[in-house]
Amino acid sequence: MEYYIGYIECKLHHNDRMEDIWIRRELGESLWFTLNQPWCTVVKKQRVPQALPADVYKRIDIYAEIEDSAWNSYFALAYPKLIKETVKTW
Repeated sequence: MEYYIGYIECKLHHNDRMEDIWIRRELGESLWFTLNQPWCTVVKKQRVPQALPADVYKRIDIYAEIEDSAWNSYFALAYPKLIKETVKTW
C-alpha cells in the first residue's frame, strides 16, 4: 500500500543525498527513522513546482510504500494524521 506523506521543493541540481536531507528536515527525525526501516520503501516522485519557477526548482512528492499488512497497521496507528491512501496503478 502506498501512503502520501508530503512534499518538498528544492533546487533542480540537488542529488538524492541532498533531497534526503531536505526530506528529513521537513518530516522530522521520528518519521524519517520509520520510513527508513526494511519494511518501508520511500518513493519520490518529481513534479513541476506550483509556487516556484520550474527552471530552477523541482517539487518532490514523498510516498511510503508498505507491502506487509502488519506493518501497514503499525504505520496507520503510529501516524494517523498522515494516512491518505492512494490507489496504486500497475
